[in-house]
Amino acid sequence: MHVLDLARDFTPELGFLDDGRFKALRTAGMVVLDKAHHEICPAGDAGVIPVTRLLREGDPASEIVKAADTWRADVIVIGTHARGSIGRLLLGSTAEAVLRRAHCPVLTIRHLPAKPTEFATRPISEAAAETQTSGAPA
Repeated sequence: MHVLDLARDFTPELGFLDDGRFKALRTAGMVVLDKAHHEICPAGDAGVIPVTRLLREGDPASEIVKAADTWRADVIVIGTHARGSIGRLLLGSTAEAVLRRAHCPVLTIRHLPAKPTEFATRPISEAAAETQTSGAPA
């Protein structure tokens, strides 16, 4: 599951989220889901683990908890950025909010930041445009 937090990308000066930016965010979200799917099922959908990809828009913690409720999930597994207390204070913590609201156990996975790749350091609009033309990230 990937949630587009449109509030973060809202442009107050314009009063709305630019359509091009919205499309780029959706495309980037699908790239994230496709990469995760490939990690879980390298053999594609013929793998033994059934996988459903879900892209939602809204508050990430709320959408994750709603999806878990809908699926009657036994557990939620969520990654964390392992920010310190100041980072959580300034940026909030989706994992922490999910922990507080979820009806089921929540397993958090801390990971160290990956080394940035060329694809990850380019603006989302460039990456989305390349994905649309080539079908895969660089």
